[in-house]
Amino acid sequence: MNMAPGSRVLDIQSSRGKIIGYKSDQYLISPAARIAQGIRFQPDEPQEFFQGADGLRYINKSRPEDFPVPIKGDVSIFYEVLKNLCKDSPSAEQKIVTACAKHAQQPVFAPIKHAILLTGEQRAGKSTMAKCIGYALSKRFSSVRVNLTDKFNAHWRGFACREWAELDKHMDGEWLKDLITAPTYTVRDMRVSPYDENNYTLNIFTANGMESKLQEGDERFVVAGYARRDDQRLGLEFERWVDGPGPQNLRYHLLYEVDCSTYDTMGVWTELREAVINASKDYKQTVKDEIIFMIQNVPGLECLPNSTLEYLLESHKTNTISFIKANAQHFIKPLRESVKIDGQVVRFRAALNHDYWKTCDDRDKYVEQYNLAAKLLSGKKF
Repeated sequence: MNMAPGSRVLDIQSSRGKIIGYKSDQYLISPAARIAQGIRFQPDEPQEFFQGADGLRYINKSRPEDFPVPIKGDVSIFYEVLKNLCKDSPSAEQKIVTACAKHAQQPVFAPIKHAILLTGEQRAGKSTMAKCIGYALSKRFSSVRVNLTDKFNAHWRGFACREWAELDKHMDGEWLKDLITAPTYTVRDMRVSPYDENNYTLNIFTANGMESKLQEGDERFVVAGYARRDDQRLGLEFERWVDGPGPQNLRYHLLYEVDCSTYDTMGVWTELREAVINASKDYKQTVKDEIIFMIQNVPGLECLPNSTLEYLLESHKTNTISFIKANAQHFIKPLRESVKIDGQVVRFRAALNHDYWKTCDDRDKYVEQYNLAAKLLSGKKF
């Protein structure tokens, strides 16, 4: 391997990522200095991976020593708990195992296509299962709730696996799609300038209810559930196994005993998928009906400024863009979608009397709708 100035070579067989060669000054090979300067462990070649005995071993900010040592052992309890989680969707069992194996065997080159959705009652083992899979893929695993409106995200980006509370109030359908399958994401840290990283994270979502953000036609989620609390003895035994040799045993199983060749052509259909989609659809329809009802209470109001719609959706914790996409037939673009009023450009969506607004080019009519919308907000600025 050609070594450029400032580069370094790591012994990937070493559990601590020992340096076996470098062409740099002493400052650059100081671990403390590397961390302080944000210099990450990475190969000298453009590919972002380490070739190890058990496959590709580099994921974003993970280092070789972040990967657990695979140990051959009994994983029957993993399948026993997974079977309970997939009691109403048995076809999801193999799909989940295949997705996990793909991330274990090819953590860098795996095109991220699928996320896992575990639904069920509290204490059914959803989060413990996510923890088991997470620590099988990497020693670094994140399962804390985060505020997605926070401008800094460095503390929860860059994990091989991550558990999410799927119904986090800040999430919406379009944001979830980017989270799962976007090839890159921007990392924002208060200490350094924003930078982009490749997205290799396996996202596991857990939800207590059937209502989800899953959209019809969305090919990203493998839906498992609805899990019940059955055997407390099994749950406690599984927790002890996960805190012990479980993740290492599972990693060995995923690396060497599971065939993931069907990952790229794997479908996401499961027995509960349609039920979850319908539950999500019902929620969106309820929000839509409630907003239209509010509009009808203001005589003459038919064409709504986008900013007013955004204000109304805020109380429902629903993203405006995804809501409009999901209800495009109810909130259509009028002929004059943008109108300049009081020095600012106002965009409109027609909620009622669609045929009229498709042909209306009278600016005064749009100004009139703008003023009527103020009544809907009880005089609040928008």
